[in-house]
Amino acid sequence: MSKFRLAEMTWPEVREAVARRCVVLQPVAAIEQHGPHLPVDADNRIAATVCEEAARARPDELLVAPLIPYGFNDHNMEFPGTVSIRPSTLLEYLFDVGHSFATMGFRRIIYVNGHGSNRPIVELAARRVTNETPALAAMTMPSLLVFTTEEGRRWRESPLGGVSHACEWETSLYLHLAPELVREDLISDEFPRGLSEFVVHDPAGAGPLVFMSWYSQRTTSGTDGAPTYANREKGAAWFALAVERLVEVARSFRDMELPERVDLRGPEAWPEGLRS
Repeated sequence: MSKFRLAEMTWPEVREAVARRCVVLQPVAAIEQHGPHLPVDADNRIAATVCEEAARARPDELLVAPLIPYGFNDHNMEFPGTVSIRPSTLLEYLFDVGHSFATMGFRRIIYVNGHGSNRPIVELAARRVTNETPALAAMTMPSLLVFTTEEGRRWRESPLGGVSHACEWETSLYLHLAPELVREDLISDEFPRGLSEFVVHDPAGAGPLVFMSWYSQRTTSGTDGAPTYANREKGAAWFALAVERLVEVARSFRDMELPERVDLRGPEAWPEGLRS
């Protein structure tokens, strides 16, 4: 089997992966509190392992880069165990990583984001890579891969809001990946306090108002959702679906061919306004 971890390749092997038109999977997530029952690496473990298994399944098409373990987390800093990176710093870091892949010759990069508050930053980093290099970059999340399918939604049992943080989804996945680290005796449901009815953080039905309070204003335990609905079997099924979907999505992105760009401005236009 071909190597599928970028970190384990020699430089000639990386050059061969470029020649095979491999898609780079760049996991990025966070170290943050996940209630009293889950370790602080929950987002990292989920994102990195989904990428690893997808690349292991198709080493001819995919390779996984080393995990970027820290994310934007100011809202959780009142809970011990949380690390936060400033948005501007994280954006430049993510762009520099993607830019480096582009200079190697890779032309398709997917940031696989495991932490909700990273999302706008990761999306912007991917757009900058696309705008400022010859590569195309995109963002996905394990939860998006799963809950945009009927199958993934069907396994869910919690009410709306039950899939948010240290919830049915994340707890099920952790029970599948490392059950010995889950404090099952401390699992309990908790839903946000005092929020507008239009603020809902749930991939199965996000609200129309995007807002994040300090997490200590949302929850006393750090849990946001319904982890009592979690189980190992559900976690195994969701994990397998996330891996399958990531392979499918990456292959589609790899084969995507865009039309040629057209500059529709007149001859008076400043040429530096259109990046190559």
